[in-house]
Amino acid sequence: MSNDQLRKIASTLLAEGKVKYFLGNVRGADGFSSKPTTARTPEEANEFVWDPSCVNNMASYLHEDKKRILKRGEEPDTRPIGIFVKGCDSRSVALNIQEHIFEREQIYIVGATCEGVVDVPKLKKAWMKRGLPVAATNTLQLSIVGNEVIASFDGKQEKFAKDDVIMQRCKVCRYPNPVIHDELIGEQVEPKPDAYPDLEEMEAMSPAERWAFWTDQFSNCVRCLACRNVCPACYCRECSVQRSNPAFGPRTTPTEKMAKAQFSNKTPTKEDNFNFHMSRMYHMTGRCTNCGECNRVCPVGIPLRLLTRKMDKDVRETYDHESGLDTEPKNLLAEYRDDDPEGGFL
Repeated sequence: MSNDQLRKIASTLLAEGKVKYFLGNVRGADGFSSKPTTARTPEEANEFVWDPSCVNNMASYLHEDKKRILKRGEEPDTRPIGIFVKGCDSRSVALNIQEHIFEREQIYIVGATCEGVVDVPKLKKAWMKRGLPVAATNTLQLSIVGNEVIASFDGKQEKFAKDDVIMQRCKVCRYPNPVIHDELIGEQVEPKPDAYPDLEEMEAMSPAERWAFWTDQFSNCVRCLACRNVCPACYCRECSVQRSNPAFGPRTTPTEKMAKAQFSNKTPTKEDNFNFHMSRMYHMTGRCTNCGECNRVCPVGIPLRLLTRKMDKDVRETYDHESGLDTEPKNLLAEYRDDDPEGGFL
């Protein structure tokens, strides 16, 4: 992983005016994580980082450009948006182009091959367990070499077993290399085997056991909408599955709050929560790129990626379809073939 390469590419693009701004990551305040940011000058781009702390799916932040309201008399900036992506992010960018949220020429994509990103809470826990100084995280640099995550700080190194501190999604990632890019950083990474070991326990459950499991999980939901807001495939201005949510969403304008009664419905029940999550999953059918962001941001630990992975597996096995691998074909729900299986239809 090369910070220097990324910084040089991004700062050059900005200096030459080839992009209107660049989406990337900078080091977070806690030292363990990175945070998404927008660079509008070469100097800001020189703060970018690319290492295993870059867990965020940067494609989610493309949507902010669509929400910006021009000032009176202001002309729209038609230059492309620069964005830095890893493999899973690139699939989400491809999906947005495929669904015509953006045209291909509106995005300049700098991709990087990826050997995995860290699960920040797991890394923090392992760090504290070893009694390492918290102050050292101010100079922390992370890298992956073989089966180890190496943390460098103050001229020292600490090594952690890769499988102990990386995200679960990275252990089964089949697309560590960007599927779409204008420039590429890094050597090609070997994809993980085509398997779903993380689904074995759930698939072994009976229908009644699955119902009880998910009813219990969804009963913990506080409907903060973090899963929806972080999703790069959720870009609707009004969310049709939000309507039983008592709180206003971050995308709700003051005018919408006054004019739309559905935003002030009853407090959600367990049934409401179940309906919200299952309806949202159906909306993601054939569109979810399995980036795992919904699972990562859930404040109560609902294993949402079990659902998206199961959906991904069923769609692949039934329709031979995977989302976000190309910008040209239509998505699953917008395409019909004469040989489509019809076993699920009455």
